[in-house]
Amino acid sequence: MAAIPSSDEYWKDPNLSLREKWNLHVQKKKTAGASSKPTRFLHTWGPRGTLYVLVGAGGWTTFVVIPTLYQGGWENYILPAQILMGFLLLEVAVNWCLARWVSSKYRPELHGTMPSVPKVELDFQTCSGPDTKVQAFAPSGSDSVLENGETSCAKRSNGEFATGTDTKGNESASEVQVFDLDYAPPTKDGAYDGYSYRMLVATSLPNEDGHVERRSVPYWSWVTCVVCQRPRPPRCHHCPLCKACVLKRDHHCYFTGSCVGVNNQRFFHMFVFWAIPLTTFATMHMFPYASRHVGPEYGAGPVDFIFPVCVIRCLFGYVSFVVVFLCSEFWLLLFCTFTSISMTISHLHLFCVGRTSFERDNSIKVSDTRSLSGKLLSVFGKYWWLNFLVPLYPRFKPVEDAVLWPHIKP
Repeated sequence: MAAIPSSDEYWKDPNLSLREKWNLHVQKKKTAGASSKPTRFLHTWGPRGTLYVLVGAGGWTTFVVIPTLYQGGWENYILPAQILMGFLLLEVAVNWCLARWVSSKYRPELHGTMPSVPKVELDFQTCSGPDTKVQAFAPSGSDSVLENGETSCAKRSNGEFATGTDTKGNESASEVQVFDLDYAPPTKDGAYDGYSYRMLVATSLPNEDGHVERRSVPYWSWVTCVVCQRPRPPRCHHCPLCKACVLKRDHHCYFTGSCVGVNNQRFFHMFVFWAIPLTTFATMHMFPYASRHVGPEYGAGPVDFIFPVCVIRCLFGYVSFVVVFLCSEFWLLLFCTFTSISMTISHLHLFCVGRTSFERDNSIKVSDTRSLSGKLLSVFGKYWWLNFLVPLYPRFKPVEDAVLWPHIKP
C-alpha cells in the first residue's frame, strides 16, 4: 500500500482512483490514534451540549423564568435574582472557556527534556507463553529508563501474557494498562507504586491489519511517544483526541472537549464548583415554572415531561417545540447538577492526596510530600483564593514542576 501522506493533498491527486483515495483516508484515520465512535461523538457534541445548557437554561431562566415567577408581590427580588444568575453564568462560562483553551501540552523547549540517568543492569525474567522469550526489566524502584526498542513481557490482570505484538482495535497508538503480577506484587492495600505498576505502550503505529508493537514499561518513567516521536515525562500521556502529550494528564473532559492537565486543572475545578450553584439555582426555578406555566399555557401534561414521550408527541403535533426545549433543559440541568457534585467531591479528594484520576482508577499509589498550602500553590498559584472570583492564570501560574516532580514520591 502507498505511503500515507501527511496532509490531505491526496484527494487532489489525479493519478489515484476514488477507491485508493478512500483507502488512504481510512488508513490515515487509523494511524492518527483514532478512538471509538462513542468517544469521538462525546468529544464533538459534549462541549456543544454544555453550551446548550448554559445559553438555553441560563438565558431562559434569567430573562423569562425569573420575571414570570416573581410576580405578585415579589417584584423587588427580580433584579437581585437576575444579577445572581448572571454572576453564576459568568463564572461558569469564563472557567469553561479557559479549561477548554488553556493548553497543558508538553513542549520540551519550554518545559524541559529527559534528564541524563546512569545505565543500570537489567533484571531478567522468563515468561512462558507462545512466542515469548527471556525479556529485560528495569529493577523496581530504579530511575533507569528502558532503551527505545527494548521489549519486555507482562502479564495482564486476567492472567494472559502480553507478547511483543498486540491488537487492541480502536486503542491504536495509545496506552494499555497491564499488571505484571509476578514481577511487581501490589502493596498490602492492593495498590501499586509508580515503579511496580507497568503499562504497555506502543512502539509503532498500527499496520494494515491493526497490529501494534508494544512494550511494558514502569508507570513512573520516561517513555517515547510513538505519535509525537519524542520522550515524555512521568504522568504525561498522549491523548488521541487532543493529538498531543498532556502534562499531568488527569482525564479528557467531554464537557470542555479538552484534556485536564497541569495548566488548566484550576479552571476545571472552578468550572465544576460554580456549576453546582448555577444548575441548582436554575433547576429550582425551572421546576415550578414548568408545572405552573408551561402546562396550562401549552397544554402539556405530566407525561410530556418524560423526554422521549415529549419528542414523539411533538413530532405528531400534540405539544409545542417549546415544551421539548424546556423538557430537555430540565433533564440536562438535573444531570449536570449531580455530575458537578460528584466530580467536585471526587477531584477534591484527589487534590488533597496529590493523585490524578488515572492513578486512582488504576490503583497507582504515589505520595505528594507537600503540605495543603503547597498543593494549593501547585494548582492555583499564588493567592489561590482569588481564583474563586477571578481567573488569575496569566499573573499567578501553578507552582509545579510537571517534568521532574521533585515533590512526588512514586
